[in-house]
Amino acid sequence: MRKRIKAAMLLVAGALLVANALGGLAVAASDTVTVSFTVRPKIELALSANAVDFDQLDPGTHEFARKLTTTVKSNTIWSLTAQADGDFSDGGELSIPIGRLATRPGAGGWIAFATTSRELLTGQPRGGNNQNDWDYQLTIEWTDVPADYSATITYTATGS
Repeated sequence: MRKRIKAAMLLVAGALLVANALGGLAVAASDTVTVSFTVRPKIELALSANAVDFDQLDPGTHEFARKLTTTVKSNTIWSLTAQADGDFSDGGELSIPIGRLATRPGAGGWIAFATTSRELLTGQPRGGNNQNDWDYQLTIEWTDVPADYSATITYTATGS
């Protein structure tokens, strides 16, 4: 009888080992997690210089190639505008209309600056290195009084 009990115990133990090896007695639990986030619209604008000096100019129309580079990083479609804070001024009574200064991105038609926002680029693609080189054109007339003139132009990149 003892032998039978011992044999039965061995059979049960063996069956348990086989069942465990086959995964029959394995215990498991699982659950899920949802990972979510929002990508915020982001846009950055960098200018290659904070001042552009045309030096000394005689009357006439002068063109300056690639005087400024704009770099825009944006994860949205974007546009670039420019707006002057006023006409060229000597800081006193003398002025030259800002509309005599124009720009263009390499090739294409000239866009005159103004004291209202002027669209320079529109519908530009998303990306991290959107660079444009800007040419300038300035007309000095014979009636312009000799002096040192300056104006401030604000470039703005806007995502859509």
